[in-house]
Formats: sequence, structure tokens, C-alpha cells
Amino acid sequence: MITRRYLFRNPHPMNFNRRFIDGRRVFGDNKSVEGFMSGVIAGLSIGIVYTFFTGLNTWIAYGLLSGSGAMLGDLLNSFIKRRLGLL
Repeated sequence: MITRRYLFRNPHPMNFNRRFIDGRRVFGDNKSVEGFMSGVIAGLSIGIVYTFFTGLNTWIAYGLLSGSGAMLGDLLNSFIKRRLGLL
């Protein structure tokens, strides 16, 4: 039996256990609210570190936008794969 280890004890699914109009899940099992927020916070943290070393305040915005963009892109990718039946 394979046991899964998570950073968070009980991750909440990103689609809140709802299904799309075609009857399939919206996203995969590994897409969670906690994972999404962790990605955004990681991007923001890197932006803060860059700001500390360079002194340019725009890095914070870049970090927030890149973290958010990466997480939204990952969700879009998962959504499209579900619709195409690849997973």
C-alpha cells in the first residue's frame, strides 16, 4: 500500500469536490488550496529576498505576479488535461 505524505495534514481540494458540466472532476487530486497559496507565497518570498539584495521595490510585485501566474497556469493545464481525457 502506498502512503502519501503531505506538507499539510488535510489538504482541501481546489475544486471543493465539485464536478464540471461533463461529469468529470475540474482539477486533479493533487491540486489543493494550500498548495496554491504556498506557490503564491513562495513567489512573493523570493520577490522580497530580491528586493532586499537589489533595493528595487518592483521585485515584490514581480514575485507576487510570477507566483500567482505559475499557480494559475498549473490549474489551467490541469483543467485542459481533464477535458481532453489525458488524466
